[in-house]
Amino acid sequence: MTCEEQIKITFDNTMLANLTYESGDVLYISKTRQNDLGSISNICKVDGSSPILNFNLTQCEATYTNHGGRLNVTFAVWNFKAMDVFHSIQRYVSYSLTITCDFNATYELQSVNIMPEIRETGTAVDPIPGEFEISLKLYNDSGFNSVMGENSPVIVPDYIFAKVMLDNIPSGVDEFIVQAEECWATQSDNSSSTLLYPIIENGCKAPPSGSEPVDAKEILQNYEANCAEFKFKSFVWTNFTDNEQNIYVHCDVTICQNSTGLCPGQVCMKRKRRVIGDNSYRRLSVGPIRLAKSESYDNHEGEQDENIFNENDDTTDAVLLFVAVLSLIVFCVIGLILNKKY
Repeated sequence: MTCEEQIKITFDNTMLANLTYESGDVLYISKTRQNDLGSISNICKVDGSSPILNFNLTQCEATYTNHGGRLNVTFAVWNFKAMDVFHSIQRYVSYSLTITCDFNATYELQSVNIMPEIRETGTAVDPIPGEFEISLKLYNDSGFNSVMGENSPVIVPDYIFAKVMLDNIPSGVDEFIVQAEECWATQSDNSSSTLLYPIIENGCKAPPSGSEPVDAKEILQNYEANCAEFKFKSFVWTNFTDNEQNIYVHCDVTICQNSTGLCPGQVCMKRKRRVIGDNSYRRLSVGPIRLAKSESYDNHEGEQDENIFNENDDTTDAVLLFVAVLSLIVFCVIGLILNKKY
């Protein structure tokens, strides 16, 4: 291998064996493995029985690092396996070879003929209004086209789709990051109710409630431009009548301007609870959504309702059996009395 401004890599048998190189394969330089070589420059890929790569230092993708005044330029060489057209599927391990060139990164130049020229460039940016509306809406479909209404009940356990979005944002503006920090469902319109179903906690999907399946709640989009989206399977509240089966959804939402460089990324970890008086977020609520039971449905408390139902059935059966035995005893006693009398 030659490490100069013009790089030359000659692959010997050991290097080819490490790359599992075979006839028909293509060797290429890229920071990551590629599924299609259409974007790779012809000078950065080679095939044939004795492959050689010969290119300028800046023509192929490389990773540059500085260590103690030395510039390390690292190239990753991958093997693009030839496809076997006679088989429907392919399985192979993709190997790569890392090659690093070391250069002196520091050069000292002295001259009295060099005069610095300083320029200032001003950029005019169109202002963006600082006031906008945030809304929370519920939908029947994953395309977020059909808004749920109070008079159209949800069949349990169908999904309820929710979307937090910025309204009246100018077209093409995507620098406002919507962050759904906390989202939950309640049976009443009181967002502070202790009876709740957690959906999003600390910006991430809340753990499963009871024995519900892991896909009962999913975050579709969060910490992204202009909207946040999630879904959860509808359910019925334990120990409430059919007329009381309502769902209200609430979210604590923050908006961050991405161009400030201060927007936090999505990190699933415990964070401090907000203190009273913290105005950094806005609470949104929507509802009620009426619930309609299907033949099989999920309960908010997992299998609790089923257990209660079974316990009530057992109690009823015991009472009926006791009444039947007691009636038989009374009938026999009356029969004995009548026999003795006559």
